[in-house]
Amino acid sequence: MPCCKIIFERCDINEKILLLPILGILIFLSGCSTFGTNTGSIFNQSIGDTDYKIQTHVYKQSYGEDIELDIVYPFDSSFDSYPVLVYVHGGAYKGGDKSFGFEKGFFWYLNQMFLEAGYAVVSVNYTLANQDKGTTMEDCFIDTKDAIRWLHKNSSTLGIDASNIGLFGSSAGGGIVTMLGYTENEDFIGDQELSLYNSNVSFVINMYGGDTRDYLSLLEGYSTIDEVPNDLLVELYKEGYKIGITEDNSLQEIIERMNDFNSLSYLDESDTPTITFHGTEDTTVNIQSSIMLHEKLEMLNIENQIFRIEGMGHSFLSGALTDSERIEYAQFAFDFGTGYYTRE
Repeated sequence: MPCCKIIFERCDINEKILLLPILGILIFLSGCSTFGTNTGSIFNQSIGDTDYKIQTHVYKQSYGEDIELDIVYPFDSSFDSYPVLVYVHGGAYKGGDKSFGFEKGFFWYLNQMFLEAGYAVVSVNYTLANQDKGTTMEDCFIDTKDAIRWLHKNSSTLGIDASNIGLFGSSAGGGIVTMLGYTENEDFIGDQELSLYNSNVSFVINMYGGDTRDYLSLLEGYSTIDEVPNDLLVELYKEGYKIGITEDNSLQEIIERMNDFNSLSYLDESDTPTITFHGTEDTTVNIQSSIMLHEKLEMLNIENQIFRIEGMGHSFLSGALTDSERIEYAQFAFDFGTGYYTRE
């Protein structure tokens, strides 16, 4: 039976179209909100305020550029080899950096919890969607999938336990980690050598992540591109490069492309346990995205928890939360992830 801790009033999924503003329906159509400032000193610490050291590795090349990841090891660990938490940054699929996981704020706080428990923490860079370069969200998924394969390939050298790799992502990173958690080894192949290694993970921590499923809901009921409202088409074509579509594509082609980037399309009964956090006042990624994910996970009896956080926007540093509440949510995420550690 699924484990589901629900702290929200269930929304009617049939009302989602009314709740999705065109300019903020999806992370790949908008930028990330700025952090609030109502935080205590515990969230003002970064890795630079500690003695933790970052090791940087090139895990592949993409479009002629080195793609890197950072590894931070714990000071002490009771494990023979380190279980791993992989952090994937946000940035609307077109921005951001692996340093986000180590800067002051909620993400570093949670990452440090895992370090103190004996986990190694990995933060990943990936190819960003860029209209001039012709890169799309697919490249984001391919690279991060290859990062997991690289960790499996080099687990002995790195001293990590490849059977215990968990994922943590925020915003666009949340959309990416759900995709990584639900796709198969043969999906999103990039580097041919790395494709020989598996990409299995143990758990997913999804913080207000989004992909194309919200936008798909807005296209329901239309048969041709001519039927779609003009203001919706303007937004679609403006940011369409992120999913590789243009004005030359038919509505059916657009929908098929969106389904390729919709993590719900890949879910089956054997997929990865997931915990999700989402604010009710998030105008960047609508909370319906997480509700749809939760309902699909429930239907497939996949263990999951979802937290509907009243008053929170698109950041855990929202002024709607107290530090004690932030600490509590971090503990929920930590307990969920560490609960899936297994000894061989």
